[in-house]
Amino acid sequence: MVRSKKPKFSSNSVNTVLAEGSYLSGTIRCAGFLRIDGEVEGSITCNGAVMVGETGSVQADIEAAEVTIAGEVHGNINAARKLEVLSTGRLFGDVVAPPAGTAMEEGFVFEGRCVMRSQEPAVDQQPEPETL
Repeated sequence: MVRSKKPKFSSNSVNTVLAEGSYLSGTIRCAGFLRIDGEVEGSITCNGAVMVGETGSVQADIEAAEVTIAGEVHGNINAARKLEVLSTGRLFGDVVAPPAGTAMEEGFVFEGRCVMRSQEPAVDQQPEPETL
């Protein structure tokens, strides 16, 4: 008897796909890897990675550990570990990302502001509010 093992998904395997020709309006929250080849309007929060494919069109703010853009994004990006904009990528919005994990290929389009931060301050390291 041959037993099949359940497939193991690495942290880089795709858990959720919004396929080309699909449209979603609203909030997306996920823990794994999200690939967008269709259209999204709203907001995206992901503990893992978000990939906007070449046919993907996003009008949303994206907050994720890793963000890769090969399609078009209109919205702000907050990438905790990695931001990659491929040569086919078009990004219209502000970016917060770590300098060590940021890569942008020749030919990409970017309109917005970019803030490079090495790491977010821990809660106990944030300055105390001033009192008058």
